[in-house]
Amino acid sequence: MSEMIQSWLLEVQNLSVEFQTRAGIVKALENIHFSLKSGETVGVVGESGSGKSVLSYALMGLLESSAKITQGAIHFRNTNLLAVHSQESLASRKSMAMIFQNPRASLNPIRSVGKQILDVLLSHRDASKKELHQQALILMEKVNIPSDRFKSYPFELSGGMCQRILIAMALAKSPQLLIADEPTTGLDVVTQEKVMELIQTTIQNSGMSTLFITHDLGLAARYCQRIIVMHAGHIVEVAPTTHLFKNARHPYTAKLIAATPGLIQKIQDLEPIAGQLPDLRQPLLPCRYQARCERHEKICDLPPLDLNCIEPNHFVACKNLL
Repeated sequence: MSEMIQSWLLEVQNLSVEFQTRAGIVKALENIHFSLKSGETVGVVGESGSGKSVLSYALMGLLESSAKITQGAIHFRNTNLLAVHSQESLASRKSMAMIFQNPRASLNPIRSVGKQILDVLLSHRDASKKELHQQALILMEKVNIPSDRFKSYPFELSGGMCQRILIAMALAKSPQLLIADEPTTGLDVVTQEKVMELIQTTIQNSGMSTLFITHDLGLAARYCQRIIVMHAGHIVEVAPTTHLFKNARHPYTAKLIAATPGLIQKIQDLEPIAGQLPDLRQPLLPCRYQARCERHEKICDLPPLDLNCIEPNHFVACKNLL
């Protein structure tokens, strides 16, 4: 998938990640390739277990000790984060921030939320502690948290407020790239709306790039300019949002759309996706969707399976397109 004709803030090339477990090696990501330009919001969608969060942790350098990056490159601002010294990689990643999907568990339970914002400011901005304290209060105001909550602990706040504190901590880094990993998980519908509006306003005001990871295609349709569809550790389709929903070419993408309330007008037209994700510890065929696919043919089982450009800005990994 050649996209080098543009200047990208982030470019991931042929990234593969494995986990060593007692039950065997789990091939969590395989040959992941995509790019993100400055100011762009790109959605990463797919079922739970498709590799979305593993991808985000790999980008942030937060993979657990059992994980191994077996191949690939992560270019951020023209620096391959996987090829440089750890200190240089850490310095580059200071321009990246992440919002985690479990906000309360992502905060220190024995430190006030205001001090946690201040901690980030102390490590990223050069100013007096008094000035940084004032900046922390301003950040809390930006995410609609009252200043009198500065000394509150995470258990004293609602899930939505904890998520807004995480957004404030992300803003404290003044990032060029924000990774939002399922930022509305566990929140009620009204709070979801408020959190997404806040993230969207933040993106527009700062001009940062955003990788929005979600299993909710409805949210991705509303807030993303392009969408990356993942299945079982593979990217199967990439396209501009409007085009993707009108002209999905991979059978899995079409099934995801048909199974998403809000994208389908009548409830009786909703269709579940048959089958389950494959066991990533077992030997796998080139197409990991083949056992669930109604269009599967013998040719689908032959390597290679590449992500090919079928029309401008539309890439699909499938040998039997819709």
